[in-house]
This record gives sequence, structure tokens and C-alpha cells, in this order.
Amino acid sequence: MKRKYIILDSNYLAHRAKYIFGDLSDRGSATGVVYGFLRDILTLRERFDSDRFIFCWDYGVNKRLDVYPEYKQHRKVEERTTEEEEFEDAFQLQVSQLREVYLHTIGYRNIFFQDGYESDDVMAMVCKSLLFELEEAVIVTADQDLWQSIRRNISWYDPRTRELMTLGRFKKTYGIHPRHWARVKAIAGCTSDNVKGIVGVGDATALKYLKNELNTTTKAYQNIKAGWKDIVLRNKPLVKLPYKGTKSVRIVKDNVTQNGWDSVCKVLGMKSIRYKNII
Repeated sequence: MKRKYIILDSNYLAHRAKYIFGDLSDRGSATGVVYGFLRDILTLRERFDSDRFIFCWDYGVNKRLDVYPEYKQHRKVEERTTEEEEFEDAFQLQVSQLREVYLHTIGYRNIFFQDGYESDDVMAMVCKSLLFELEEAVIVTADQDLWQSIRRNISWYDPRTRELMTLGRFKKTYGIHPRHWARVKAIAGCTSDNVKGIVGVGDATALKYLKNELNTTTKAYQNIKAGWKDIVLRNKPLVKLPYKGTKSVRIVKDNVTQNGWDSVCKVLGMKSIRYKNII
């Protein structure tokens, strides 16, 4: 089996499982999130021919709020019905069980999270560690902010679209090195995170500016120059990964066993994945 790490945006995969399998239950307890998550692990193992998983999680109140209170604050939670509250509670419980119990029981040991930081930050820190080891890895997420972590030995994969972004493809498509992607987002802003960029400037225009291809007489160019100090320099630490203070991680050897898988699947009544031969 190839020595390749699969670095997971675990919160993303858990939310994905929530909306696909959220109604599944066993003996009155919700199990859909755990089922979908474990099913994704098996699918990714086969896709990348590796069982060397690294699980990265969001945890706690985001520290970016200390310097930018608007960060992700557009994601307002609407008033929920009792049924919706119960569904959300079941989701949170399953996430906790995955992170704290089930993955450990199976034998996975590289399960990382840090209070106040996003899975993105932890994933980017893992990538920094792998650069020194020159190990091959693939980042699994739908978040394009992680493009900035792409390197010769690290690619990016979106399980929704099955798009694989390698260093060569990225440079050919955008004409810059991935490490400069944070500068693009600092200029253009990040809608998904509610980070406001230069008005009227999107990713394509920001790329032209960075590559010196934007006409200096255009309004977009003048807006970027005028807003550089107050907007771009404010945004850069918000969008650059990992965020300041993210701790380094130490990757250890797993102890994944068939018995570990079987015990978790038996407890949760997951017969369809219980007997998969993953070793």
C-alpha cells in the first residue's frame, strides 16, 4: 500500500453525512452521521489506496472573532422547531462520539483539534509538518481556502465533485503558486467566511492584479490600491492558513484493526459496512 496520508476536513464530512444519512437510526439512537463518515473513510481508502488517515476538527469559539467580529456571522441560526433542535443535538452528539470514542476504538490515532481553531488551520499545520517529511498527502475538503497548502507532494480533493487539484494543475489554471492564494482571498474577500474584500473585485480580478495584468487606469485597480492598508492587510491574517497560534502536530502510527471496526459497527447496527476487509 502506498505511503500516502489522507488529511480529512472532518467537520465537512460530518455535515455531509448529516444531510445524506441524517435520518438513519438504530434502536432509537441517531447513527446516520457516523455511518456516512465511516462510509466515506472506506471510499477514500479505496480511491487513494491508503489507510493513513489524519482527522482534523473545528473546536471551540473561533479566535478570529477577537480581531474580526463579523467573521462567519452571516451564518445566523434561524429559530428551530423542537424536531430540528433534536436533529441538531443528535448531530453534535455523533460528532463528539466520532472524535472522542469511535475513531479511537477503530485504532486511528491522528485525531487533531485545538480550542479556538478551525479544521482548516489544523489541516494546514499538518501539511506544514508533511513538507519537512516529504510524505505524499491529499487534503479532502470542499473548502478552496486549502488550495494554499497545495505543494509538490500535497494535492487537494473535493469528494462532492471528485475534483483533484495538483500543484501542476493549479499553476496552469491560475498562473500563481498556491502559497499566494491567501493574497487573492485577502483582496477579493471570502464570501463563505463573511470576510469583506475590495468592493467590485473578485478572485479573477485579484489574480490579474497580483500578476501585474490589471490595467492601472481601471476602477478595480484604483480600489485595490486605495483599500490595501485598511482592507487587504486586515484580511490577510484572517484568510492565511494556519491562523496564528495554531500548534504543531506530531503524526503517529495507527493501530487500525478489523476487530476495532467490527466492534463499532456492531454497537451501531451497521451491518452493511461491518464486514469490510479494510486491513
